[in-house]
Amino acid sequence: MCQAIDSKINRYNRYNNGFCLIFLDIDHFKKINDTMGHHFGDQVLVEIAESIKRTTRGTDISGRWGGEEFIILCPETNIDGAHKLAKNLRTQIVEK
Repeated sequence: MCQAIDSKINRYNRYNNGFCLIFLDIDHFKKINDTMGHHFGDQVLVEIAESIKRTTRGTDISGRWGGEEFIILCPETNIDGAHKLAKNLRTQIVEK
């Protein structure tokens, strides 16, 4: 993921091609692991990753950034487009 971000920064510096990054953090994830178990927590992570895959475009790059954090790199996207994607993604996750 870091290489993809570096590449987009280099393209921005050279061609002024904009992009956005979305950082996604699962609230109270430790509580999920502590009360439901790590196996259940792993399933939550898988379902969130699947929601990200379904909601993002083919040109977006997503991945797990940390324990319960994900990142989505959105090339050729302005802040309004990234905000709309983040809201749609949040809705998808909350409805699950």
